[in-house]
Amino acid sequence: MARKQSYVKSAQFYFALGHPRRLRIIDILKTQPNGLSFEDLEQETTIRGASLSHHLRFLKDAKIIHRQIRDRFSIYKLDADYLEWMIQAGSGKGQLKAA
Repeated sequence: MARKQSYVKSAQFYFALGHPRRLRIIDILKTQPNGLSFEDLEQETTIRGASLSHHLRFLKDAKIIHRQIRDRFSIYKLDADYLEWMIQAGSGKGQLKAA
C-alpha cells in the first residue's frame, strides 16, 4: 500500500510540473523567498484570475507550493527543498517514500 501511495504522490508531482505556466510560476517563486500574493503573481505571470487559481491548485495539491494567509492576502511560497528532493528521487538519486 505504501508503494502505491508513493506512485500516486509522484504522478501528482510530475503532472503539476507538466505545464509551461506552472513552470513559470515556480520559476518566479524561486526568486521570492518571502512568497508572493495572488495579485503579485497575476502581475508577474500575466495569468489572470481563474486560470491562475487553477494552476496554483495543482501546485498546492502536489505540495510544491504552500499558501499562507496574511491579513486579507494569500501568499504563495515555493517549497524548494521538497521540489529538489522529489526531482532527485525521480532521477534515481533518491528513493521515493510514502508520506
